[in-house]
Amino acid sequence: MVEVLRAPGLEASWTHPPAGTPDGLLAGEALVKASPCLRLLTLRFPLLDFLAALADGRRHDVPPAVFSRVALGRRDYSLTAAEIEGWQFAFLEACREPTSMSVATARAAELTGQPPGELAAQILLWVPVALDQGWLTYAPSE
Repeated sequence: MVEVLRAPGLEASWTHPPAGTPDGLLAGEALVKASPCLRLLTLRFPLLDFLAALADGRRHDVPPAVFSRVALGRRDYSLTAAEIEGWQFAFLEACREPTSMSVATARAAELTGQPPGELAAQILLWVPVALDQGWLTYAPSE
């Protein structure tokens, strides 16, 4: 978590969304990229539930082994963390370098085996969350 807090973030470089409707973002060439401070973790236990129990002073037995994926990022110098689904993980991985949303969606569909159209709809609804968490930003057009 310290690595996320110390890594370069988006605080000084937020870009505005390109003109157009949200559904045009997937069909068009709007570029997105993952934040440089984004860390994607694949874990064998539910880390966030365990940390929440510790923070709340609840009993904190060792959690049972459960596969989980976690996104750690930063927004306005505050840590953001959430468990994410496999398709979200794949989409964020595909955005490590500036790429169009349609290309990142196709890559995530390939990695997860989900139908591209269904995945595109999920991503369209989820991208505002990723932007708000500081995990993703719009990349300037060349």
